[in-house]
Order: sequence, then structure tokens, then C-alpha cells
Amino acid sequence: MNFLDVVRYCLDNEELVEQFNRLNKNKLGVDNRSAIAKMIDEACEYDPNDEAMTDFLNFVYVAVWQPMKSQELKRERKFIYGV
Repeated sequence: MNFLDVVRYCLDNEELVEQFNRLNKNKLGVDNRSAIAKMIDEACEYDPNDEAMTDFLNFVYVAVWQPMKSQELKRERKFIYGV
């Protein structure tokens, strides 16, 4: 599993995204803009989730990816060295 797979898995987890939004005051995946605001944003190539996605990538890297990789290394060491 690579980092992108982990990010996709985390994005599919509604509870994780909801808690991320709550803790970081983001609104990733939440779109309550009016129709006209959406059209203007689309015309200007503005995506309100861009900043939230950057925050989410950092969150997944620190809170999910690094601990997961650390556990994998521990398992490999135990398998190789029996420690």
C-alpha cells in the first residue's frame, strides 16, 4: 500500500474526514455554496477544498502513514531478527 492508496482509503472514511474537519476547522467534502457561487468559483478555477486537502494530506502523513510504516518496520525487524 502506498501513500496515495492510504489517502484514498482515509478520504473514503466519512468519520475520519468528519473528525479531521472538526479538529482542524476545515470543510473538506462539505459544499454548501450557492449555485451562483459554485459557477463563479468554477469559472475562476477556485476550489475551496484545495487548502483543506493540503491540510488533510499532512494529517494523513503524520497521523496514519508514519505510524503505519513504523509498525511495518517493527514487524520486519521482529521477523528478521526475532526481536
